[in-house]
Amino acid sequence: SLGSGQDAFVTTWYDQAGSNDATQATANNQPKIVSSGALVTENGKVALEFNGSSQFLNSATLSISSANVFTSLVSKADNASGNQLIIQGQNDYVGFQQYNNFTYVRAGGANGRYASTDITQRLLTSIFDGSLTGNSERLKGYVDSVQQSLTFTGTVPSSVSGTGLDIGRAFGTGVNFKGTIQEVIIYNSDKSALRTDIEGNINGRFNIYA
Repeated sequence: SLGSGQDAFVTTWYDQAGSNDATQATANNQPKIVSSGALVTENGKVALEFNGSSQFLNSATLSISSANVFTSLVSKADNASGNQLIIQGQNDYVGFQQYNNFTYVRAGGANGRYASTDITQRLLTSIFDGSLTGNSERLKGYVDSVQQSLTFTGTVPSSVSGTGLDIGRAFGTGVNFKGTIQEVIIYNSDKSALRTDIEGNINGRFNIYA
Protein backbone atom coordinates (compact mmCIF):
# COMPACT_ATOMS: atom_id res chain seq x y z
CA SER A 1 0.00 0.00 0.00
CA LEU A 2 1.05 3.59 -0.51
CA GLY A 3 3.52 4.66 2.16
CA SER A 4 3.79 1.09 3.54
CA GLY A 5 1.12 1.79 6.17
CA GLN A 6 2.69 5.09 7.20
CA ASP A 7 1.53 8.71 7.11
CA ALA A 8 2.87 11.32 4.68
CA PHE A 9 2.76 15.10 4.83
CA VAL A 10 3.01 18.03 2.42
CA THR A 11 5.93 20.46 2.36
CA THR A 12 4.85 22.40 -0.75
CA TRP A 13 1.50 22.98 -2.45
CA TYR A 14 2.56 24.19 -5.87
CA ASP A 15 0.89 27.24 -7.38
CA GLN A 16 -0.26 26.46 -10.91
CA ALA A 17 0.57 30.05 -11.91
CA GLY A 18 4.14 29.22 -10.95
CA SER A 19 5.09 31.95 -8.50
CA ASN A 20 3.15 31.68 -5.22
CA ASP A 21 3.79 28.19 -3.85
CA ALA A 22 2.46 27.51 -0.32
CA THR A 23 5.07 25.81 1.84
CA GLN A 24 5.72 24.42 5.32
CA ALA A 25 9.25 23.51 6.40
CA THR A 26 8.39 22.40 9.96
CA ALA A 27 7.47 18.70 9.96
CA ASN A 28 4.95 18.93 12.83
CA ASN A 29 3.09 21.72 11.03
CA GLN A 30 2.68 19.99 7.66
CA PRO A 31 -0.84 18.92 6.58
CA LYS A 32 -1.39 15.22 5.94
CA ILE A 33 -1.87 13.75 2.48
CA VAL A 34 -1.39 10.03 3.25
CA SER A 35 -2.95 8.35 6.30
CA SER A 36 -1.89 4.80 7.24
CA GLY A 37 -0.70 4.16 3.69
CA ALA A 38 -3.81 5.51 1.91
CA LEU A 39 -4.28 8.86 0.19
CA VAL A 40 -6.49 11.30 2.07
CA THR A 41 -9.52 11.95 -0.15
CA GLU A 42 -12.88 13.70 -0.23
CA ASN A 43 -15.43 12.47 -2.72
CA GLY A 44 -12.76 10.38 -4.44
CA LYS A 45 -10.29 13.24 -4.98
CA VAL A 46 -7.04 13.90 -3.15
CA ALA A 47 -7.30 16.30 -0.20
CA LEU A 48 -5.01 17.88 2.36
CA GLU A 49 -6.02 17.17 5.96
CA PHE A 50 -5.42 19.86 8.62
CA ASN A 51 -5.46 18.90 12.30
CA GLY A 52 -6.95 22.07 13.81
CA SER A 53 -4.00 22.80 16.08
CA SER A 54 -0.68 23.22 14.28
CA GLN A 55 -0.83 22.41 10.58
CA PHE A 56 -0.85 25.11 7.90
CA LEU A 57 0.81 26.21 4.66
CA ASN A 58 2.10 29.71 3.91
CA SER A 59 2.44 31.48 0.59
CA ALA A 60 4.82 34.28 1.51
CA THR A 61 5.01 35.88 -1.92
CA LEU A 62 1.33 36.24 -2.81
CA SER A 63 0.71 39.99 -2.91
CA ILE A 64 -2.67 41.69 -3.25
CA SER A 65 -3.38 45.39 -3.66
CA SER A 66 -6.68 45.87 -5.40
CA ALA A 67 -10.31 46.94 -5.39
CA ASN A 68 -11.18 43.49 -6.80
CA VAL A 69 -10.42 40.04 -5.42
CA PHE A 70 -12.12 36.81 -6.51
CA THR A 71 -11.61 33.68 -4.40
CA SER A 72 -12.90 30.12 -4.69
CA LEU A 73 -11.94 27.17 -2.50
CA VAL A 74 -13.02 23.60 -1.85
CA SER A 75 -13.06 22.59 1.80
CA LYS A 76 -14.80 20.41 4.37
CA ALA A 77 -14.85 21.38 8.05
CA ASP A 78 -14.84 18.59 10.64
CA ASN A 79 -16.61 20.80 13.19
CA ALA A 80 -18.99 23.63 12.35
CA SER A 81 -19.15 25.03 15.90
CA GLY A 82 -15.45 25.69 16.46
CA ASN A 83 -13.51 28.87 15.72
CA GLN A 84 -11.25 28.18 12.77
CA LEU A 85 -9.81 30.06 9.81
CA ILE A 86 -9.85 28.12 6.54
CA ILE A 87 -7.64 30.65 4.73
CA GLN A 88 -6.60 34.20 5.53
CA GLY A 89 -4.38 36.76 3.81
CA GLN A 90 -2.39 39.50 5.49
CA ASN A 91 -4.64 42.41 6.50
CA ASP A 92 -7.62 40.22 5.63
CA TYR A 93 -7.38 40.83 1.90
CA VAL A 94 -9.24 37.54 1.72
CA GLY A 95 -10.55 35.16 4.36
CA PHE A 96 -12.96 32.33 5.14
CA GLN A 97 -13.76 31.43 8.75
CA GLN A 98 -15.97 28.86 10.47
CA TYR A 99 -17.17 30.09 13.87
CA ASN A 100 -20.00 28.90 16.12
CA ASN A 101 -22.21 27.54 13.33
CA PHE A 102 -21.62 30.48 11.02
CA THR A 103 -19.36 30.79 8.00
CA TYR A 104 -17.67 34.16 7.60
CA VAL A 105 -16.49 35.78 4.39
CA ARG A 106 -13.84 38.37 5.20
CA ALA A 107 -12.31 41.43 3.52
CA GLY A 108 -10.16 44.16 5.02
CA GLY A 109 -11.30 43.46 8.59
CA ALA A 110 -15.02 43.36 7.73
CA ASN A 111 -17.05 40.16 8.04
CA GLY A 112 -20.12 38.95 6.21
CA ARG A 113 -21.62 35.86 7.84
CA TYR A 114 -24.30 33.31 7.08
CA ALA A 115 -25.66 30.47 9.21
CA SER A 116 -23.91 27.19 8.48
CA THR A 117 -23.66 23.87 10.29
CA ASP A 118 -22.04 22.20 7.29
CA ILE A 119 -19.51 19.47 7.81
CA THR A 120 -19.69 18.42 4.17
CA GLN A 121 -17.52 19.19 1.16
CA ARG A 122 -18.38 22.63 -0.23
CA LEU A 123 -17.28 25.03 -2.92
CA LEU A 124 -16.98 28.47 -1.30
CA THR A 125 -16.60 31.65 -3.34
CA SER A 126 -16.19 35.28 -2.35
CA ILE A 127 -16.25 38.34 -4.57
CA PHE A 128 -14.81 41.61 -3.26
CA ASP A 129 -15.47 44.72 -5.35
CA GLY A 130 -14.55 47.91 -3.51
CA SER A 131 -15.66 50.10 -6.40
CA LEU A 132 -19.30 49.46 -5.50
CA THR A 133 -21.34 51.12 -2.74
CA GLY A 134 -22.44 49.37 0.46
CA ASN A 135 -21.32 46.23 2.26
CA SER A 136 -23.65 43.84 0.45
CA GLU A 137 -22.44 45.05 -2.95
CA ARG A 138 -18.75 45.15 -2.11
CA LEU A 139 -18.57 41.66 -0.57
CA LYS A 140 -20.58 38.65 -1.71
CA GLY A 141 -20.42 35.01 -0.63
CA TYR A 142 -21.52 31.86 -2.48
CA VAL A 143 -21.88 28.23 -1.44
CA ASP A 144 -21.96 25.67 -4.24
CA SER A 145 -22.66 28.56 -6.65
CA VAL A 146 -25.66 29.83 -4.63
CA GLN A 147 -25.40 33.39 -3.27
CA GLN A 148 -25.83 33.69 0.51
CA SER A 149 -27.53 36.50 2.43
CA LEU A 150 -24.77 38.00 4.57
CA THR A 151 -25.02 39.77 7.91
CA PHE A 152 -22.16 42.26 8.18
CA THR A 153 -19.86 43.36 10.97
CA GLY A 154 -17.70 46.36 10.12
CA THR A 155 -17.52 48.35 6.91
CA VAL A 156 -16.18 46.67 3.80
CA PRO A 157 -13.37 48.92 2.49
CA SER A 158 -12.89 50.31 -0.99
CA SER A 159 -9.64 48.35 -1.45
CA VAL A 160 -7.62 45.63 0.25
CA SER A 161 -3.90 44.91 0.33
CA GLY A 162 -1.39 42.57 1.88
CA THR A 163 1.45 40.16 1.23
CA GLY A 164 1.20 36.54 2.29
CA LEU A 165 -1.52 33.91 2.67
CA ASP A 166 -1.97 31.19 5.28
CA ILE A 167 -3.91 28.08 4.28
CA GLY A 168 -5.33 26.25 7.27
CA ARG A 169 -5.05 28.98 9.93
CA ALA A 170 -5.44 32.68 10.72
CA PHE A 171 -2.64 34.64 9.09
CA GLY A 172 0.56 34.67 11.13
CA THR A 173 -0.93 33.16 14.30
CA GLY A 174 -3.18 30.42 15.71
CA VAL A 175 -6.91 29.71 15.14
CA ASN A 176 -6.26 26.69 12.94
CA PHE A 177 -8.65 24.84 10.64
CA LYS A 178 -9.68 21.22 11.26
CA GLY A 179 -10.80 19.52 8.08
CA THR A 180 -9.74 19.13 4.47
CA ILE A 181 -8.89 21.61 1.72
CA GLN A 182 -8.61 20.61 -1.94
CA GLU A 183 -8.49 23.81 -3.98
CA VAL A 184 -7.65 27.49 -3.47
CA ILE A 185 -8.00 29.95 -6.36
CA ILE A 186 -7.41 33.69 -5.97
CA TYR A 187 -7.65 36.33 -8.70
CA ASN A 188 -6.36 39.83 -8.04
CA SER A 189 -8.91 41.20 -10.52
CA ASP A 190 -12.62 41.34 -11.30
CA LYS A 191 -13.84 37.87 -12.34
CA SER A 192 -17.46 38.29 -11.29
CA ALA A 193 -18.73 37.87 -14.86
CA LEU A 194 -16.90 34.54 -15.03
CA ARG A 195 -17.99 33.26 -11.61
CA THR A 196 -20.30 30.50 -12.81
CA ASP A 197 -17.73 29.36 -15.39
CA ILE A 198 -14.98 29.19 -12.75
CA GLU A 199 -17.23 27.41 -10.28
CA GLY A 200 -18.45 25.04 -12.98
CA ASN A 201 -14.88 24.15 -13.88
CA ILE A 202 -14.04 23.42 -10.23
CA ASN A 203 -17.23 21.43 -9.74
CA GLY A 204 -16.48 19.42 -12.86
CA ARG A 205 -13.30 18.27 -11.15
CA PHE A 206 -14.64 17.63 -7.65
CA ASN A 207 -18.32 16.82 -8.36
CA ILE A 208 -19.57 18.69 -5.29
CA TYR A 209 -23.09 19.67 -6.38
CA ALA A 210 -25.51 18.85 -9.19
